[in-house]
Amino acid sequence: MARACTVCTSPSRSEIDAAIVEGRVPKSGLARKHGLSVDALERHAKSHLPIALLKAADAEEATSAGNLLERVRAAEVHARSLARQAQEEGDLRAAVAGLKVVLDALALLDRVAERLAEKRETEPRTLAEFFARIADGGNLDVS
Repeated sequence: MARACTVCTSPSRSEIDAAIVEGRVPKSGLARKHGLSVDALERHAKSHLPIALLKAADAEEATSAGNLLERVRAAEVHARSLARQAQEEGDLRAAVAGLKVVLDALALLDRVAERLAEKRETEPRTLAEFFARIADGGNLDVS
């Protein structure tokens, strides 16, 4: 008879799953903290980690990044409006300052776009590749 997964039966399963998905803690430290073996964590990550949790982590990250990008874009639109208003009123110093803010916002958006492109190149393309990374040390940080 197959033995029950010690991670699945742990009262801290949600916390353990989240730590595995986020890759924030080395598996050895995670195992020690929860009284588990590294092998148990690896088996769990390969066989039992819910796909829904992986999708939730990606969705949360995407939502957070999307909100930040919306705020940067809104600031850029507002800065353009203020610069236009200052120019119409003949306040060239304020207009130039507003354009500087617009350029800074565009530079930030460009850096974010570059970072997203780099991340797409380095993130796992398949679920099998994702789990292989977990098995190879659990670090999923692609930054």
